[in-house]
Amino acid sequence: MRLLSALVSVFIIDLAGLSAAGPLTAQYLLFHGVDADQEKVMLGIDSAFPGDADRSIHIGAAISFLTLAKDSSLMRMRLDNLLLLSQTRKVPVFICLDVEQWLKGRPDLWNWFDTTATGYDPANRANVEWSGWNAADAIKVSWRNWGSQIRVLPAINLMSPAYREAARGVYARFLPRIGKWYDALPAADKYLFVGIKVGWESGIGLNAAYHINGNQYVETWSDDPSHDPPWPKAPLSHPPAYGFQQIGYAALKTSGIKTAGAITEADLAEVTGRHLLDLAKTALAAGIPREKLWTHIIPWSSAGLNSKAAANPYSNPGWSYYGSDPNGIRKVNPGVDSAIKNALGNTATSWGMVEAWLFAADYASWREFFLKTLAGDKSCRLVSLYNWNTAAESPYITKAALDVVGASPVSVSPPRPSAAAGRKRPRLSRWGGRMRVQTENPPGLGRPAEGYRLPDAKRVP
Repeated sequence: MRLLSALVSVFIIDLAGLSAAGPLTAQYLLFHGVDADQEKVMLGIDSAFPGDADRSIHIGAAISFLTLAKDSSLMRMRLDNLLLLSQTRKVPVFICLDVEQWLKGRPDLWNWFDTTATGYDPANRANVEWSGWNAADAIKVSWRNWGSQIRVLPAINLMSPAYREAARGVYARFLPRIGKWYDALPAADKYLFVGIKVGWESGIGLNAAYHINGNQYVETWSDDPSHDPPWPKAPLSHPPAYGFQQIGYAALKTSGIKTAGAITEADLAEVTGRHLLDLAKTALAAGIPREKLWTHIIPWSSAGLNSKAAANPYSNPGWSYYGSDPNGIRKVNPGVDSAIKNALGNTATSWGMVEAWLFAADYASWREFFLKTLAGDKSCRLVSLYNWNTAAESPYITKAALDVVGASPVSVSPPRPSAAAGRKRPRLSRWGGRMRVQTENPPGLGRPAEGYRLPDAKRVP
């Protein structure tokens, strides 16, 4: 079996599908990949984990579509192909329509500074983040660390009316296609639609950070990032600035949450929550039921902020988890655990560990992780491991997954160990490729050091 660049996602979801009847008991263990690699990911999963329909914990794929980075017609074609593959190969799918991490295809939103490039308009200052309370403080660049630091486009203003229209437009174009496909599935195949991930580690200053006086680096060394400051280390990397120059002013001022003074972590949680609420509400209006929607944030410091950012009346909450404790995020983060209890005590139908990786290189630890986070917590509908190519090359992970979901390991030959499989702590990459400038497939994200505060050890394109 030829294993591809993809990312592992483990998710737990309802088998009852979009039906209001029946208990919400089915769960999912998913492996993540991006739209360009979907076929290799789907076929790889189908080969490694056959006979999924009869399981209570299903194994499937989580595929992210870079909808604001690529041509819309290409995205529609790839989405239709994914849905066809899901139905023919019987591989469940969990879909992310990315509208915040990779925005190369919409320079009309962010290009306020390059007069020679497509989309230039000085008014676009209103659509990007600021390092102060005025549009004169608009930023030209951001930095991301999904394994190593790279330059990315300026952080978007999550509350900009133009950006909100663009994000809603993506949902309006693609979600009805997914809903129509789901409606046409035979009853026995309804389990194939895991759901929709709303957001992608949403927040401000997390995945599009801004170094102090960041504009000067692209003004002075436009094509040479070797002069850029290093990524900050703990204990500096804490909110609200995460060790960088504070941003978030544009979103706060545009939304009316705050127009002066110091920015707090609670302010950023409020903006993030409004952003995700709007996306979830749009998805619900497009015909995707709440039990098929999960938000995605990095854990905050308290239950109140986790609830404010991740929980809303239109979807279910979801978080990233990277760590060495096989008990998972509820054990290591009391704030998240309390937020989950609060959400389930209100109207949420479940929660999800929508991006995850366990720092372990042995069968026993991974088996315990799957048992504790899936079999041991029925309220968790999904757990997302990043990434597929790393997990597929690690026999202890595939064997643990097969054992926990109840499949006979005798019937499936786990992938052969590779040189990477022997490493104690495998390199992670959301996309599986090497870091490079933002292109069709954003850089493969490796794993920051285990003790790193943010992004709690993740990473993609």
